[in-house]
Amino acid sequence: LQRMFSEPYGSFLAGLLLGSRRGIPLELTEDFNATGLSHIVAISGYNITLVILAVGFIFNFLGRRKKVFMSILFIVVFVVMVGGSAAVARSAIMGIIGLLGIWFGRQYAVTVALIASAFFMNLWNPKILVYDIGFQLSFMATAGIIYFYPILEKYFVRWPKFFGIRETLLMTLSAQVLATPIILLNFERLSLIAPLANIFVLPFIPFVMLTGFAAVLFSYFWDFLREFLDSLRICF
Repeated sequence: LQRMFSEPYGSFLAGLLLGSRRGIPLELTEDFNATGLSHIVAISGYNITLVILAVGFIFNFLGRRKKVFMSILFIVVFVVMVGGSAAVARSAIMGIIGLLGIWFGRQYAVTVALIASAFFMNLWNPKILVYDIGFQLSFMATAGIIYFYPILEKYFVRWPKFFGIRETLLMTLSAQVLATPIILLNFERLSLIAPLANIFVLPFIPFVMLTGFAAVLFSYFWDFLREFLDSLRICF
């Protein structure tokens, strides 16, 4: 990515695809924080969902249980690849619990999945409950979406649905209901423009991620083609 794109675009795309923030300039990071968009360069349930959808599309010829097995395998590989932060682990565990529900033909209970993910993560490392702000934010934002989204939805029935405007606004507001106290306590800031910024930005994120991933795949083909043509030039 950094070879194909100039900075900060290469690092930004690495953040979208892999949750890596190492190369993102401090000024851009502060801009993300100020506008409530820092979550777009952090791995979340959205990325896990994309992994499941991609695996389901690629292995569509397999049976249900085999696709579930491949999805779980790719989720584990993805978590290891991106470093396994608290938010990634929480999303992965919830995704795997949902896939196991499909495997056994059971209905997915999102509350049970959220509690189970928190239980297993704290069983592995009890310190994250108190000291890991990423875990706290991820858990509370997810809980906010689960429990406050249906409550807020009835107040926004007149908002337009096109481009996902209503859904984006509701998800942003419901996530901030429970995450805001943690943000204020640890960072002493609150982004009032976050809902509006998310409405304008989030609809384009899937397109950017898809084209960025396609560019990475094409780069391997392009490098192979370039080496092949160079070898032909040397021979002739």
